[in-house]
Amino acid sequence: MRYETPPPSLFRGLLRLVRQQIGWDNEAPRYRAAATPTAFGLLGPAAAPAVPHLLAYARSGSEEVRDRSIDALASIGPPALPALTNLLSHTSRDIRRRVADRLGRFGTNAAPAIPALVAVLNDSDAAVQGAAAATLGTLQLEPAVVVPALMSAAGVPAPEVRCPALKALLRFGPHAQPALPLLLDACRAPDTDTNLAAEIRRALPTIGPEFLTNAPPSP
Repeated sequence: MRYETPPPSLFRGLLRLVRQQIGWDNEAPRYRAAATPTAFGLLGPAAAPAVPHLLAYARSGSEEVRDRSIDALASIGPPALPALTNLLSHTSRDIRRRVADRLGRFGTNAAPAIPALVAVLNDSDAAVQGAAAATLGTLQLEPAVVVPALMSAAGVPAPEVRCPALKALLRFGPHAQPALPLLLDACRAPDTDTNLAAEIRRALPTIGPEFLTNAPPSP
């Protein structure tokens, strides 16, 4: 199936709707405000001119509108990356967590956001830290910078941070060799989840085959 860019008239109509919803049309039905970001998200990169409006929605709308606006920005793709990266420093932990999660959809296009995601590993909220760790594992970019940062995060006692960081390290394969001692210790630690320990053992041959003989035996 071939997809075509939506006609300008459709985009202009949606843009007018967005402008009406930001601060000037308080009596509009709630569903319209929530549906507008979703409509822009369906347009994908063609909705790039709406990024400033969606960013305003994400910063100050209701919880539903904020979430849909963040999702729409993620659907727009690279043109929205600076806006999403900016939201990683928002005062709302829910916004920071959702943005950190959605950046995992960008693939290699997320490279400019890697420094910000690494910084979020030191966020004050464990759920935000965990979301950033999981996304860094999904992206598998800049291992020279990311792997040491994930190793530090894997030392955080909170399981919401430690477990995603350990899993993220496994995604880097041979690039995670500096983390092998840490991963081996995690296998042996009595407080490590059984499933996670098994996942680490399965990944060891791809990370460092020479360490395979030192891997802890399966329970």
